[in-house]
Amino acid sequence: MATTNKGFEGSALHKDITAVFAQVAKMELRSIDETGKPETFVVSVNPETYTRKFTTRDKSSHKKKVDGQVYVVKIVEFLETISFSLWFDSTGVIPESKDVVESLGWLERKLVRLDGEMHATPYLEVVWGALNLRGQLKSLDIDYQYFDQNGKPLRAKASIVVERITGNGEVSKSLRSPDLTRQHTVQAGETLPLLCQKYYKDPTYHVQVAEANNMPHFTNLEPGQKIYFPPLV
Repeated sequence: MATTNKGFEGSALHKDITAVFAQVAKMELRSIDETGKPETFVVSVNPETYTRKFTTRDKSSHKKKVDGQVYVVKIVEFLETISFSLWFDSTGVIPESKDVVESLGWLERKLVRLDGEMHATPYLEVVWGALNLRGQLKSLDIDYQYFDQNGKPLRAKASIVVERITGNGEVSKSLRSPDLTRQHTVQAGETLPLLCQKYYKDPTYHVQVAEANNMPHFTNLEPGQKIYFPPLV
């Protein structure tokens, strides 16, 4: 049966190790609640390594038919994930180490839950040296490895993956046309017929463009409004 290493605590070697640990900058995990206020957890042992990975995710969707055509809105999200492992130890070997059960409980309470305001998992900031990433928990794996005589975990490894969206790009295209749809940001004084004249050389296309953009009143354009001009045939 495993027991905590009480004889090591308070020894000269333990004090020396504690002094070294106190001088090392520790990774911070900051859980952001609905109000935007962070709650910080400072790790006892920094990860040995961490991995950054960049990927893309296709979130394309179909738009309604316009003039007999179906338009595909091509949306690509650019993602960054960071993965690392944290060790938790209550045996006394690691100076100032937090209780394993309490530490893992914090991770579960703060990260493995649904944020009612966001309708998603809470934001998580990972701050350590040059690393400063704000994203959301993608996965949390816990490996319990050491226990006391009552079965309480004394050592565990938590493998964490955090994901964030770094940007996105969006274009549209018709399934019957290779031409890409153009997007326009409305400026003050612009009207839909004038914009159709600009893009199609024909102001009468305003009805089709309004339908493609689900605009019930094409005469009421607002500055900053984004309008798609699909390839019409």
